[in-house]
Amino acid sequence: MSNVIHSKMSRWAIFHVIFGLSLMLVALTMLLNNNDAYKRSLENELLTTKSSVGNDSWEVINSRATRRHKENFYDNGVFETITNTFLSERDDYITRNIKESDDLQLRFVNNIQVMAYQMFFRITMMEYWLALLSPLCLCIILSGYYSWKRKQYQVGGASAGVGRLWIRAIWLLFIGLVAMLIIPPYIVSLSVYTPVVFLLMASTAISNYISSAARF
Repeated sequence: MSNVIHSKMSRWAIFHVIFGLSLMLVALTMLLNNNDAYKRSLENELLTTKSSVGNDSWEVINSRATRRHKENFYDNGVFETITNTFLSERDDYITRNIKESDDLQLRFVNNIQVMAYQMFFRITMMEYWLALLSPLCLCIILSGYYSWKRKQYQVGGASAGVGRLWIRAIWLLFIGLVAMLIIPPYIVSLSVYTPVVFLLMASTAISNYISSAARF
C-alpha cells in the first residue's frame, strides 16, 4: 500500500514540477518577447493554418477561437485581474523615462493576451482534427479492446507491467498537450500537424493500454 501511495505522489510531484517549470518558462518568454514579433509569429501560424484547412473550415475555426477567447479571457474578468495585478497600482515614475517597448510589465500584459488567443486557437484546432479523425481514432482504440478480448482466452495474454507502461505514456501525452498549448508559435505549422500526431499517438497509447490490461 505504501508503495502505491508513494508512486502516486511521485507522479503528482513530477507533474507539478514540470507544469510549474512550463509556466515559469512561458512567463519568461512573455517578458522577453517583443510583442510585435510574437503577434507576427502567431499571425504566420494562422495564415499557414488557413491555407491548409481551406476558407470554409477556417471561418468556423477562427470564429470559435475568437468567441472562446472573448468569453473566457475578457468577459469573465481574467484580463481585468491581470491588468489590475501588474499595471493599475504602479507609480508614474516607473514608466516616465522608459520606452513602452522596454516596459516589461506592459509587455507581459500585452503578450499574455496573444498567448491566451493562441491557446484557445490550438484547442479549437484540436477539436477540428478530432472531428475529422474520430472514426480512425475509434477504430484504433477498438482494436485494442478486441485484442484484450482475444487475450482473455490465452494463457499469459495480459500483462499488468505493460499496462503501467502505457499509463505512463498517456501521462506523458497529457503533459505534451499542455506544452503544445503554451509553446510560442516559432514553428508556424504547429497548429496544423501537431494535433494529428497527438491524437494518433493518444489513440495508440489507449489502445495498447486496453490490450495489455489484466483480466477482470
